[in-house]
Amino acid sequence: MKRSKQILALLLTLATLLTLAACGPSKRPVNTESSENAESLESAENSVDETLSLPPMQEGESLVINELIATNSKFYPVNDEYYDLVEIKNAGTVTVNLSDYFLSDKEKNLLKWRLPEIELAAGEFYVAVASGEGGDHASFKISSEKETVYLTRGDGQTVDSLNAEDIPPNVSLGKTDAGYAFFDVPSFGAENGKGKTAVLTAPKASVETGLYQQGFTVEIEGDGTVYYTLDGSKPTADDKKYESPIEIKRTCTLRAVCVDENSITSPVSSFVYHIKERSYDFDVLQVSLDPADFYGNDGIYTQYEERWEKEANLTYIVDGKEEFSVDCGFKLVGDGSRSIAKKNFQVKFRGEYGASSLKYAFFGEDGMQEQEALMLRSGSEDFNRALFRDEMLNEIITENCDTLLVQHYVPVNLYVNDEYFGIYFIKERINEQFAAHFLGCKEDDIDLIKTRSELESGDISEWNALLAYIVSHDLSDDGAYEFVADKLNLESIADWYIFRSYFGDRDSHNIRYFRQKDGKWYASLFDLDWAMNTQEGVLTNLVTYYRSDNIIMRGLLQNDNFVDYYLHRLNFYLNKCLNDDYMLNKINEFQNLFSNDIVYDRNVWCRNSKRWSSYVTQLKEYIRSGSLSRTDILLTDIQKLFRLTNDEMYEIFNW
Repeated sequence: MKRSKQILALLLTLATLLTLAACGPSKRPVNTESSENAESLESAENSVDETLSLPPMQEGESLVINELIATNSKFYPVNDEYYDLVEIKNAGTVTVNLSDYFLSDKEKNLLKWRLPEIELAAGEFYVAVASGEGGDHASFKISSEKETVYLTRGDGQTVDSLNAEDIPPNVSLGKTDAGYAFFDVPSFGAENGKGKTAVLTAPKASVETGLYQQGFTVEIEGDGTVYYTLDGSKPTADDKKYESPIEIKRTCTLRAVCVDENSITSPVSSFVYHIKERSYDFDVLQVSLDPADFYGNDGIYTQYEERWEKEANLTYIVDGKEEFSVDCGFKLVGDGSRSIAKKNFQVKFRGEYGASSLKYAFFGEDGMQEQEALMLRSGSEDFNRALFRDEMLNEIITENCDTLLVQHYVPVNLYVNDEYFGIYFIKERINEQFAAHFLGCKEDDIDLIKTRSELESGDISEWNALLAYIVSHDLSDDGAYEFVADKLNLESIADWYIFRSYFGDRDSHNIRYFRQKDGKWYASLFDLDWAMNTQEGVLTNLVTYYRSDNIIMRGLLQNDNFVDYYLHRLNFYLNKCLNDDYMLNKINEFQNLFSNDIVYDRNVWCRNSKRWSSYVTQLKEYIRSGSLSRTDILLTDIQKLFRLTNDEMYEIFNW
């Protein structure tokens, strides 16, 4: 039903558009298939493995790709969604059956999506919606980075193609009497006008982004008229016109754009200048945006309960030089942390801002090489205490465990426009892209579940069936246990509870389960801001209280084989990393790493950097205070929970 409503809405949206055609309105096919059958419809009706047996082309038969838009976030919405569009025009003199033709974005698969059974008269238009869904929509999307769209007759003869590379966001490319032109107001369903024959290139500045010890003047070079801002906002023709060198006296972002009435406005260039700033150990990440979008009445910082995303620029400065500068979306993330002063942010890369992803290896060879989104984590609820608690504990897991999905991090000093925002952590977002990287598969093959039963990506039916089975069966029976164990990565599930219990964090809802379709379920561990606080009874709390988020572990612990496996795996980690020496060395390492820049962060958010050392000392005392060790406290809980004798404790843990 939802699919049908979408198609009906699309028909209504395009109806008026198509009536503008010179020879009357084109017809849109109605897809009567359900959304569940969209994929099968595409394979059954829209694509073919071999060329079709067709009669020769008629005299006067001529279809062309008349216009296309590759990144669309402004024009012709359907149920508040925007799609790539391809306009086909019958430029010939005879009526043509569209189903004789195919559209594709792959030269090696020209018969990818079959056009509908429509008789298109001479001069008429048909607008294909390239959503990637198949069925009534084209089974591909169009990339403006490197893509060609092909129009091919079913007998294998390509009759037209159009290169979509480097078309700016919300700009279409189409045919005119004089050749091809760009349109900042597309004209799908109607004849193209004159258009604009060029896209202006982004302006250049005489001084590069970087850290400087004194002020200077900057010259801007660009075609047409150059307009600029110095407050982080995106410049338009309403801003200051560049007429003479600009004097830079303080930290700011210079953003400039080229405008000409006969050309498409250029992309915005952003140059970040830090003047006489502090001496940091960590590199600088700067977000530049309209100050009103941050602090104004509609600002994401001031209106922190809203879920707004604002257009911004992200610039990364490493060793005083620019690593990259990319436009992006910028928003707040989190739930309870939204109300704290030092908030958590996310940057999102979308085609409407520029690039749809950021190709940069923040996290080394093992980390993701391309990002669709990044977290900018403030320390969250640990921001005014040790700050690095979550990141340190994630690093310990990364160094010693390969079964848990945890976020890598890079510490930076964040600026929002000219304001220093303190130490932040660039981190991956836990989503299907991140899970697919971990498992080495495609994003479309990921099922991702939050807490117990909140679907984030993929399908949840088999997950719910597994939980129902665990609830309704006694896993002390080896047959029932083996059935469940076959569907879980037991190492990952056990490791989540081992690390969480040693770290002393009872937030059992901070878990995501994920798998490659038809594979075993893994666990992810995140948000350890309140770790290293609670000493006694953490594992007991995690596994014995009847909560929806520990159904799996409660079931597994019914089986003696799993209990034995769990205890010996815990002993493995106690010897490897969850012990006094390893943990205290790691805390000292992080204390030294942050000791310089923490002063600047504390002066902004806590007004006192001296208390930071006391919070780090508390972390050390959690591991060992006098003769009392965290290991001893955890093993005491283990012995009580599993009712182990002293001899059994000695045999397993030598304790």
